[in-house]
Amino acid sequence: MSHRVNVVLDNYAWEALQSVPKGERSQIINRLVIDWDTRQRRLQAAEEMDRLRESLEPLPGTTEEWIREERIAH
Repeated sequence: MSHRVNVVLDNYAWEALQSVPKGERSQIINRLVIDWDTRQRRLQAAEEMDRLRESLEPLPGTTEEWIREERIAH
């Protein structure tokens, strides 16, 4: 389903949009909004992981030790 919207662009964005063929403008804007939303969700997830990391106790050992132990176990 598609939705028609009105947006106000500054001069720079308007000039950039003029270089996009008229039949492709909605597709470009749609992709930009989706990309922006994806970045926002990733940033929020990273912030949440940082908050969780601060509340956890550090694990004993090092990554190298964990890998060696895993290899020996299998």
